Amino acid sequence: MKTRHGFALVELAALGVVASLVAALLLVFGAETRRAGRLGEDIGKLRRIGALTGQYAADNADLFWTFSWKKGQSLSQWPDLNNATSDTQASINQMVDILRRRAGRTDVPQLQFFIPQISYSQLTLLDYAERVPDECFVSSADTNRLKWLRDPHGFDQGLYQPAPAGAPGTGPGKRWPYSTSFPLETAFYDRSRLELRVTQASTHSSYFLSADAILRGKTTAAVVFPAHKVLMHDNNARHFGIIQPYCTYAPWARLPLLFVDGSALVKSAAESNLGWSPRSTSSALTAFDYQPDAWEPATVSGNTNEHVIGRFRWTRGFLDGRDFGGPEACTGQPGCP
Repeated sequence: MKTRHGFALVELAALGVVASLVAALLLVFGAETRRAGRLGEDIGKLRRIGALTGQYAADNADLFWTFSWKKGQSLSQWPDLNNATSDTQASINQMVDILRRRAGRTDVPQLQFFIPQISYSQLTLLDYAERVPDECFVSSADTNRLKWLRDPHGFDQGLYQPAPAGAPGTGPGKRWPYSTSFPLETAFYDRSRLELRVTQASTHSSYFLSADAILRGKTTAAVVFPAHKVLMHDNNARHFGIIQPYCTYAPWARLPLLFVDGSALVKSAAESNLGWSPRSTSSALTAFDYQPDAWEPATVSGNTNEHVIGRFRWTRGFLDGRDFGGPEACTGQPGCP
């Protein structure tokens, strides 16, 4: 009798196929595990923000956190940040003051010509908590912002690409590492009359702001449905597959959201009520294009832009309204159906 040694070619081929399948499954399982871990981390971050929001309100006359400086005030140790000629400039000066004091960024010059409340309101909460910078306001899946925040001076030198156009090495660009993945909705700080309210322009990153707009924190007691009103959310849905759609893109977007009552839940944009146009006296919707910059997630279609509805970014009825779990419920507000 002859003893057989080794494997036949067919057997070796079969073993190779099995090994490849196992490796593929391990890769998929590993990716899913990492994705679930990042989602859990972001939910934890939002819950901490919710708890800190409650602490801030308790110590600050029940107000939501945002910039509070007004034109003409002298509140900074740096002369160039005092006596602003507009409330918006005063808010920008307050933002720069926080970066200089808390982040040691005395190299950040006086800035102009943007709305700091949109992407930087969280600096006031972190100033209250005495922990600037902090990764709590950056999604664990927002890899670009995390790189910027962890090495802001490297960002200034252009080490991390893609980056916002013209940002590295410029004075205005020094603010970008301290921006947030989780913007505070305008309803929590826009105290303007109907015709002066902040509104979305044609793209997701552009806005209309009136010179006489009043942008300061509102009271938490003004929220009628705390468990149904979104306080913060990620700009993009980053946790369910390779595609990362814009947050209100209803057919695809699923993302964690922080509600005013402090709960952090994963919801689909398709479940939410439609967002209105804040200056409208009718039931007009806020509709605009998601037109990503090179550092932002691509559109679902792969086109340069994608048309979306505002939804919880522009709640009908502002703080009287409801985003999830029921009808809009905005009785008494302009634009209510």
